Amino acid sequence: MERWPFVGRDVELAAALDVVLDPTMHGVVVVGDAGVGRTRFAEELVAEVERSGLRVARVTADSTSSALPLGAFAHLLAPEVILSATGDRPLDPTRLLAQARRVLGGHDDRLVLMIDDAQLLDAVSLTLLMQLLHEGRTAVVATVRSGEPRPDALGTLWRGDSVRRVDLGPLDDAAVDRLLQLGLGGPVEGRAERALRVSSGGNPLLLRELARAAETDGVLVQVDGVWSLTGTLPTRHRAAELLYHRVAAVEGDPRIVLELLAVVGASELTLVIDRFGPDVVDLLESDGLVSIRLDAGRGAELVALAHPLLIDAVRATISTVRRRAILRAHAAHVATRERRLPADVLRVAAWQLEAGDRIEPGLAEAAATLARHAGDFSLTLRLAEALHEARPTMRTAILLGEALYETGSWEAAEAVLAGAETMEGTPAEVLRLVGQRGTNLLFGLLDPESARRITDDAAPQFLGDAHAALRDELVSRRALLHVYDGQPAMALEILEALDGRDREVAPSDPTTGLDPDVTRAQIMWATPGVTALALSGRTGEAIDLAQKADALHARLDDDIGLTSPETHLLTLCLALQEHGSLDDAASLAQAGYDSSVEAGSLPGQTWFALNLSRIALIRARPVSCERWCRESASVAASVGWLGPRSMALAGLAASTALAGDMVTAHQALVDLAAIAGRFGFLLPERCIGPAWVLVAQGRRTEAIETFVAGADLAAATGHVTTEAWLLHEVARIGGGAEVVDRIEALAARCDGTLVAARAADTRARVSGDVEQLVCAADAFEAMGCHLVAAESLRLAADRARADGDRRRANGLASRSRAAAESTEGARSDDLLVLDVVVPLTKRERDVAMLAATGVQSQEIADRLFLSVRTVSNHLQNIYTKLGVSGRAELASALTSSVDPVDPNATRPLAVDGNSRAREGLPAR
Repeated sequence: MERWPFVGRDVELAAALDVVLDPTMHGVVVVGDAGVGRTRFAEELVAEVERSGLRVARVTADSTSSALPLGAFAHLLAPEVILSATGDRPLDPTRLLAQARRVLGGHDDRLVLMIDDAQLLDAVSLTLLMQLLHEGRTAVVATVRSGEPRPDALGTLWRGDSVRRVDLGPLDDAAVDRLLQLGLGGPVEGRAERALRVSSGGNPLLLRELARAAETDGVLVQVDGVWSLTGTLPTRHRAAELLYHRVAAVEGDPRIVLELLAVVGASELTLVIDRFGPDVVDLLESDGLVSIRLDAGRGAELVALAHPLLIDAVRATISTVRRRAILRAHAAHVATRERRLPADVLRVAAWQLEAGDRIEPGLAEAAATLARHAGDFSLTLRLAEALHEARPTMRTAILLGEALYETGSWEAAEAVLAGAETMEGTPAEVLRLVGQRGTNLLFGLLDPESARRITDDAAPQFLGDAHAALRDELVSRRALLHVYDGQPAMALEILEALDGRDREVAPSDPTTGLDPDVTRAQIMWATPGVTALALSGRTGEAIDLAQKADALHARLDDDIGLTSPETHLLTLCLALQEHGSLDDAASLAQAGYDSSVEAGSLPGQTWFALNLSRIALIRARPVSCERWCRESASVAASVGWLGPRSMALAGLAASTALAGDMVTAHQALVDLAAIAGRFGFLLPERCIGPAWVLVAQGRRTEAIETFVAGADLAAATGHVTTEAWLLHEVARIGGGAEVVDRIEALAARCDGTLVAARAADTRARVSGDVEQLVCAADAFEAMGCHLVAAESLRLAADRARADGDRRRANGLASRSRAAAESTEGARSDDLLVLDVVVPLTKRERDVAMLAATGVQSQEIADRLFLSVRTVSNHLQNIYTKLGVSGRAELASALTSSVDPVDPNATRPLAVDGNSRAREGLPAR
């Protein structure tokens, strides 16, 4: 594994460079824990200093050199200087300074000394350093490890104003994600990123070593182009050794507390103090082995091991028998306290389960319900299995079947749920059973026909006024099956036939009592209702309904068989997309994705990633779309979830076709065709990938036919907004005259800005009116759809030029180029075949200019703070975009492709679909 790139310290690096280059300042001292990157930071800093023209000398202090006066400076100083410091005569700082300056200086220019691990400098070396700084022609870039003894003289360095202290802490989440993507050479799936981030604590060394060990052990692998974890992170790595010595000598009660926290995780401080006393906790906290924080959710202080890797260090010393004894003892202690919290029920059951003990059925059911509500379906499954085995009922079967479904065991879920049909149950439980089985058949086994059949067969059981709310919930479930089988019009027809009380979700008035059955029916109405309304173009109603349902759900006690609360956020996200509120949709989807990864919810992670990919596709941002499609495809594949995987593969084909990556696009279509079964949700959109492949191949007529066929399917099934999307795609590739009347009729049926913008843009392309094209471009730019905006602006520029308005034409062409810079390498024919800039990104231009002058890849990587692998990827993109085969042709290609208006831009030398390329990885 090559050296990983330097990321996440740009602000600190720029500030430190300003200090070092300031002749009135004496330098910086970089302070941080082991592995945080002090030395790397100093290296990057002095590299920048050298590029500025200053002289640099490097010194590394260690335990060996500290035993000798001037030992760390020995390689820089002449022998007579060393002898003067080691002789019998008293040390004369003035004479020493003069001799050292004669060797280190002797010039009028400024010298920058980099001193690594300066806390290990001997006293003579420190004296030399202080005298050099006082003399005024030397600046220092020193690193100091936190928590280690250091001479008083060293501390004086940053106590004045002339030397600045730079404290390096852990990398933030975004920097960890970026470092992993660059270091591993590809996107990292959210669960893997979180596991590595949490385990490393944001420490770059620990992060790299964890990733290295995980890759070596085969638990960090690429699946569908995304780095994913297939098991637990290994503990056999060099980074963990940095912490092992801190716990090896701990004995007695402090050791027992460390073992407890390593086994059960963060615990309430009062529980630990009750068992072991406050002095033990104080001792461990003062030694930096535990930390205490306030948990707002629990309303209590928690004590936990201070670093994730301490958990590994302690656990490695605990036997299985010992671990079970710790779990039993703590479970018993928590179970006996007077004021037990709801979370105590879940923790006690989980500890008993892990200890291998039998769990009382009532406790198991209560804990399984809590785990389900928390989205921990892995724990729900273990508890439900134990519960159903001990006391099988229809309710436990529903709980177990749902947990099996959520964890990807579709066949097992069907066996459990089908087998429960003969059990005794209340009407409500029968309905929950039918609903969960239908969900499993539709989403898991891709068998919508069977899902509808069992739902219809159950209807006679809910006749009569006594079962009105349950009957309405069943009807809503039937509508849900139609929505996710690709028939939103049918779903909306079914839902609107219900009474108004079921369609009108109650306002969230906390003073109003709720009828649980009626409330469930209202929530279940909203789940398919929001989606059906959004796809029919009634996006304002959909948004309002989703928000009300979410508020209402929050007031209802969680129950088996009820849709997950995150479902309302997903349907709201779709409604916002169809409305044209893409920024709001993206923020909501990102927040949902982050919380799903945090909670370990695979369904949530998959669906929110799919929404992020769809938003990126609407905006024609192929890099972002590909990244999210790959992740959702990978996660779905890990649990055998074929429906969402088919959607992800369709999006992957579309995004890579837009970027000109025909190999990946074709493979995605092959993988998509290999999926057996039917998943109809948003089915008409799956023509986008094949159609853009045809566009890239120059088969425009076939592409138009493909888009129109998809639009016809959308019209037949009630996907009104999707129909408008596909018709607009037809207009973008030159077929606008054939569809303009049709898309304008759709716009008249839809609210929101997106369909209206698509219809207006189609009309503008057909008419060629400059003002209409500019207005359409403005609308798309406001939604972040820069590629469509760039196309329309380019068409407007051409028409203005044809009309003789050269000044306006140049201004519109400039706007088009600016919009094209935000398209992540996506290109349509309107930009490829016209004389418009090829989008060498700023980073690609930097790489290209250095490579054209003969700079080798390693030096380019060092100068631009990239990995060699990333430089190679940029060069391949550059060669493709400029139509050259290698470095030998690069200089002439860059010279011939300079734009006379914009010298930072380059003109295309190749205009076929394969000339499109993607830039690097987007941030998460």
